[in-house]
Amino acid sequence: MPLLLAKRNSWKATLKIASNAPHNTLAKDAPRISGAIDGEKFMAARIPEIKTLHAAIKSTSHTLDISAFPSLLRGLRRRPASHNLYRPAARQREAASQKSVRLYGKQKSIRSWSQLRSKSLIEELFKRQRHKKWLETHMWHVKRMNMKNIWGYRLLTGQFKDIVRVLDAVSDPNLPSVGSARHSHGKRAGHTFLYEHLGYPAKYICPVTYLWKPNETEDETRMLWMWVHPSAYSEALYFVKQAVISEKSLAKQEVKVCDLREELVRFEITGPQSTAILQSILDPIDEADATKGKLSSSSQLWRDLKYLRSNRSLPPGVVIGLTVQDPRLKFPQSILPPADITQSDIETRIKQTLANWPEDVSYTAIWEDICRKRMYETKTSEQSLRKRREQNLLPGSKLLFTPEDNQIPLLLIQRGSVSYDRDNATQHPLSSSASVEGWTIILPRGWGKPFWKSLVFTGARIAGIDDFHTMHVQSGFDCFPYDVPSTRAFEDYRARIKNEAESAWLRKPSAKRLNYVKLGIDHPFETPFDILMQPETCQPVNDVWKARPGYSLLQGDKLISLLLASPTKEEAEKEIRLKIEVALSARHVKSPSSLCLNQTLLKVQIKCIDRGRLQSNAIIYLMEDQKDYERAALSIRQLAPGQKAKKENLQHNYDNGPMTQSSSPCKDVGVN
Repeated sequence: MPLLLAKRNSWKATLKIASNAPHNTLAKDAPRISGAIDGEKFMAARIPEIKTLHAAIKSTSHTLDISAFPSLLRGLRRRPASHNLYRPAARQREAASQKSVRLYGKQKSIRSWSQLRSKSLIEELFKRQRHKKWLETHMWHVKRMNMKNIWGYRLLTGQFKDIVRVLDAVSDPNLPSVGSARHSHGKRAGHTFLYEHLGYPAKYICPVTYLWKPNETEDETRMLWMWVHPSAYSEALYFVKQAVISEKSLAKQEVKVCDLREELVRFEITGPQSTAILQSILDPIDEADATKGKLSSSSQLWRDLKYLRSNRSLPPGVVIGLTVQDPRLKFPQSILPPADITQSDIETRIKQTLANWPEDVSYTAIWEDICRKRMYETKTSEQSLRKRREQNLLPGSKLLFTPEDNQIPLLLIQRGSVSYDRDNATQHPLSSSASVEGWTIILPRGWGKPFWKSLVFTGARIAGIDDFHTMHVQSGFDCFPYDVPSTRAFEDYRARIKNEAESAWLRKPSAKRLNYVKLGIDHPFETPFDILMQPETCQPVNDVWKARPGYSLLQGDKLISLLLASPTKEEAEKEIRLKIEVALSARHVKSPSSLCLNQTLLKVQIKCIDRGRLQSNAIIYLMEDQKDYERAALSIRQLAPGQKAKKENLQHNYDNGPMTQSSSPCKDVGVN
């Protein structure tokens, strides 16, 4: 108790203001209350008092450190006081640090996790990408979307015939060849299916998109870009190299395979507004032709496309090469209103372009390694652009383009058109990725984020991998690798989904989870397509890759049409085998092993009759009798009122008495 009183007394003593008791020069005039005051004498008497007051306030605040750490009694505090020196304001941290040293002494430094981290932020960011690869827009995505650690680019250079010979051995022979005239000039992008070397049609790998570099010189060396899904990238690279080694003896010049995943950025813009959004962002540099005194063909073509309502009127898969301005100069952009054709010469020029697509609009400097490297190293910083905006007289105005600004080369690939199959008299898209109208934009490395921000602020909606899959399903097309069984990429995806679903099911209490055994569901967490096949061992195991499933997937409309048109399985196998041999012999490729339809899957599309939505891994049944199916379908229609139009569609197929639901047994035909 005496110790506590002594502390309180010492604390109160520090609050007292010391007084020097200066001599009062006005004391002799004390009796005289009224009258004039000598200002100089009065101020001289008050100055020492003011100085003493300032010194007392300063010494007291330094003694108590009231502004740094409030010295409220411990028993009266609502919560413990923090010892973190960074809690006070920046101007008070020095005083707090001095008090901490005076009260507690110099603390021993503790080696924390922050000291174990990299000294450089760039080193830290690269360290966090050891087991995964970040997109250029990763920092934008990670703040707005959920990220998953799941799942490139290929470049082939060599003589034209040698590249075509290599890829003919690993591609679908019933589709246009990689060296076909429609694709070899570089005006259009092509799509095909990639297989193992001499493994068509059973050993399917993935779909690919390819593009030839326009050959402006007489040099026979050509370059081909191939885009492969990242889940099948390593497998595709391995078997393409195997094809290069196998065809090396027949090649006149060495074919080189290089990796361009770190050199290019690829965006897919989908929807009817995709052209309008790109028109508002991509501002071509007016590269005038000195001899003719007019704009370059590609710049003029891109300016004319704003009059089109949709890009589906363009030839399928056409390529436009542009050199555009830095989108950050006019950021943020706004979507432009639809433009109407007011001049007849523009309408005539557009019609001529659509009828005869020009050949000199597909080349751009993005094909050159030196140009891509220069664009990455000489990119203008955000800070320099910010300083230029500060110099504008009108705040918020756009920056004007100067010759010193970046000039970005890029490629635009049209998606969404259909090609006409004369053999089957049907129309089908070039690929599943081309099923929806839009554009694919190819940019050099380092320019993904500037264009991405402009796309977002212009009104583009961001879609993740789940949205991408849903878009394909709703369009009626398969999406790799989710809907392509018999591939190694699908098997990896199926195993991952099974583990995640089974782990989530096991985390629930036994009373709160479904008992799939009692429900008669043998495989609730996966799609076991192998149970539909006849018992057969898996395909031989490769030294590098794991074994393939024992079944295969039949691809191509031509082969599927032969299968559906044949009355028996034996005739179907014979017709399909003959068709494959003819297609492979035309490309001088060896014929594959015998085809077994008992181990072959066929893709189908299922639609609900009335309402409902199929869940993953749902069991599908087949009603073998057509009349039983029509009765059951019509009975379902009757349960929902207001479906007279749908009911009339089935009425003409049913004329056998009252409409009752059939109790005919169903046959289990598959798992979806």
